[in-house]
Amino acid sequence: MPFKILKKTYAAEPTKAIRRIVIAASLAAAVIVAAVVFLPKFTPVNGKTEEGQVLSGEIPLSSPDLRYGDPVFPENSDVIIVNGADVEEEFYNPEGNPYSLVFEIAFADTKEILYISSRIAPGGKAAGARFTKTLAPGEYEALLIYRAYATGSSAEIVNSHKDITIIVM
Repeated sequence: MPFKILKKTYAAEPTKAIRRIVIAASLAAAVIVAAVVFLPKFTPVNGKTEEGQVLSGEIPLSSPDLRYGDPVFPENSDVIIVNGADVEEEFYNPEGNPYSLVFEIAFADTKEILYISSRIAPGGKAAGARFTKTLAPGEYEALLIYRAYATGSSAEIVNSHKDITIIVM
C-alpha cells in the first residue's frame, strides 16, 4: 500500500490585525490605569476656584521626590480670620525653600474648596486672599493644604495639610 503523506496543520498564526487590536487594547488599559491613579492628584493652580469645587477623596501625604531638598512649610496660624470673603492672613513661602508653594483652604467635612493661591515662589507671599464665596458669621472647621512644586515644573512634589478654624466676622 502506498504511503500517503498528510500535510501537517499548525495553529493559525495571529494576523497583523489581531496583533494591532491586542496592542491597542493594552495601551487603552494602561491609559485608563494611569488616569485613575494620577488624575486625582492634579488640582487647578491658577489662583482661582469655582464655587462648589470639591477636593476628591482624602488628602494623603504624597510620597516625595525630594531631589532639591526638604520642603519648608510655613507656620501659619491655626485660626484664620475672615471678613465676609476677605482673608486677613497672608500666605508666604519661606526664603530658601527649594519649592514653590500653593495654599488651599477647604471645609474639613465636605472638602469644598474655598481658596487656592497662585504659585508662590520662595520668599514671596500671597496677600489679599479671597474665598470663592462669602460665609455667614461663625466658626468653621477647615483644612489648610500646602502643595510644593519644583520650580519650572507642573508636577506636585509633596503635599501636607493641617486642621484650622475659620472665624468669620
